[in-house]
Amino acid sequence: MKFLKRLTPFTLPFLLAACGDDDLDTSGIQAPNVYEFSSRSASSVDYKEVTTQMVLIKELEYLIGSGHLQTYALGVSEEGIINLLNQVYEGGSSNLIANNLYDSSTTPTPISGITTDLDKLQIDFSSFPENVNLKSKMPGENTDLIHRDSDDSQIGNLIGWSISGILNKDEDQLSNKMIQAWFASIAKLAKDEPGTTFRSNGFDYQALVTSYLSTAIPYFQATNILLNSESGLKANNTSQDPYTALQHNWDLAFAYFGASRQYKTNNKTQNSSANGLDGNGDEHIDLFSEYNFLHAKTTANLDNTTVLTDTDYSQIIMQAFLNGRQLIDDHIANGNETLLSELNNQARIIRKYWELSIAAQLIHHLNNTSQLVTFYGQNAVIDAAYARSWAYTKSYAIALQFNPSSIITFDQLTETQTTGIHALISQSPETTASKLRSYQIKLLTARDLIAAIYDFSETNTLNW
Repeated sequence: MKFLKRLTPFTLPFLLAACGDDDLDTSGIQAPNVYEFSSRSASSVDYKEVTTQMVLIKELEYLIGSGHLQTYALGVSEEGIINLLNQVYEGGSSNLIANNLYDSSTTPTPISGITTDLDKLQIDFSSFPENVNLKSKMPGENTDLIHRDSDDSQIGNLIGWSISGILNKDEDQLSNKMIQAWFASIAKLAKDEPGTTFRSNGFDYQALVTSYLSTAIPYFQATNILLNSESGLKANNTSQDPYTALQHNWDLAFAYFGASRQYKTNNKTQNSSANGLDGNGDEHIDLFSEYNFLHAKTTANLDNTTVLTDTDYSQIIMQAFLNGRQLIDDHIANGNETLLSELNNQARIIRKYWELSIAAQLIHHLNNTSQLVTFYGQNAVIDAAYARSWAYTKSYAIALQFNPSSIITFDQLTETQTTGIHALISQSPETTASKLRSYQIKLLTARDLIAAIYDFSETNTLNW
């Protein structure tokens, strides 16, 4: 593919807003249109721990950008600022239930990181389960990375980022180390530049933290663990109240995708843009069931804005989640083991189309970043947009490695010079005026490589 000279503007009109389609399911599985499943008289769907993680990410994003952090930084050391950020990242829900981050009282922290079109049903962290944090779910932290060192399989290999001083060079630790390094950069900027926007030399540290957490954790946990036929899908499915281990694993994966329970029946414009949709008419948004988080929202937006309306990743993924959950329930009812084989097929559909969505989002961010880079240094607004876009570009590029059955290969991610995705994107955004044009060409080359690997059409590649 040779798209370099034909890049069109990345802000495109919406052409068609396809609706949720009751006829999308042709499998004969007879799954419901809403993600609701019962065990006896109660719901068997419970994924509050995952929703809590998603809310923690949004709260961390808010905290970094808040006036509170700026004021707090005036009275503490850099270590004190890092500790404040780790109250969310490491301390998690238990800490935010017991303490208010914003006034130091022993009342629950209010949820400030999520805004909704109607009032939130959950107004503070007292509504969330305890003992949930972000650090424990990082790739490599509770489960080893997929790629291992070529000389020692005990050592993890994380593609796309490096930090010196990793113990035994084991990059299973690297995701957490990246977050801590970015926290340290935020702390230094807060002390050195009061009123800072946490950007420096093309790095947007707020965007790096939140984009990496919101892409890496869900995709790694869902595809490598919960929807993996060698691990999460081998869970016990013996009936018990309120759910079996297999039901729960499937529900957690669904929550990591981030869709509301009525996602199928909403149209794609609603799924991509609404800040929650009131499904039960109580004039509140329940964050556990009526809100779309990052992957569900961006996938719907991708489908909604595709020029030829030839992608339907969001509804294909949603239908497979509905089908799979119905198959699990049917297996409990009749014990037919062939249903679990079909369950693996539904999981493969989810993993495939989720990967396609991430790859397409990467192209979107490469398009944006490549347009902004040549204007770097001329306008503060453009500089901010470039830094944020680069952060999302890098996060999506790193996330691609977390699916064990991925279409993209290890070699395609790690090749050097002009043939490797990460070599082209680099580990830092280019800010030297004389090199901006050559860096733009590298970004567009990376985009074209992704398009070729995933067989995306030229029209979509140019317009995403």
